[in-house]
Amino acid sequence: MKHTFIISLLLISNILFGYNQTFKVGEYIKYDVLAQVPEFNISGKVGMLEAKVLAISNVNGKPAYHLYAHVYTTGAANWLYKVSDIFEAWVTTNDFTPIILKKDTSEGDWTNKETLTFYNNYYLFNDKRTVDEKVEFKGMAFDALSLVFFMRFVDKNIGTFSINWLEGKNVKKDIRFTIEEGEELKTKLERGKLTTTRIYEKDKYGTDALISKDKYNQVPLDVIIAEQKIYGLTLRVRGIIKEYKDGK
Repeated sequence: MKHTFIISLLLISNILFGYNQTFKVGEYIKYDVLAQVPEFNISGKVGMLEAKVLAISNVNGKPAYHLYAHVYTTGAANWLYKVSDIFEAWVTTNDFTPIILKKDTSEGDWTNKETLTFYNNYYLFNDKRTVDEKVEFKGMAFDALSLVFFMRFVDKNIGTFSINWLEGKNVKKDIRFTIEEGEELKTKLERGKLTTTRIYEKDKYGTDALISKDKYNQVPLDVIIAEQKIYGLTLRVRGIIKEYKDGK
């Protein structure tokens, strides 16, 4: 259950970006987080995900978005397995190159704090057990929080692309995503349906996102965060948009 309520970290390689995407300071996104078992048509709210653009900061001489997110359980889910994960990321404003990623995790009785500091072809990983472990990589790296923003930033004209999936200091290589036209979707944001772009990965993690195509700065509207098989059943974690506020 440790990774059930969090969005995984990403290491991006060989991707073309649409550089016209920008984010405003003060932008705020809120999602209901649901746990689902499709085989029995079971679905229930277990938490919330809130994401913000806190600032545009100067980090090591580079302008960078300061992003923040909090994923936490609510209601009865707190009695079963309480989760409160806080993510912060500093990524360059022009191409989303990572500079610093931080994660403060509290899941059940387990707690940890991670910091990843990025250089040209490697990052230094620190947590409560590790000091400055060097991890080499190729391409661009995104933390859990940045996935929400990355899906808006990536060039939607690309049919497929491959990534390396980063979980702390562990790199999962060659995870393939597909981009295609999505369905029209009814949300809590307005009365009418919204047109979407679909970005998904079916083979390993089951990540599947419907991105607003023309409104709300291409915000993800409905996201399957992860799918796992447990005792032959599918456990799906899904985020459905509840609130969006544009920045300044």
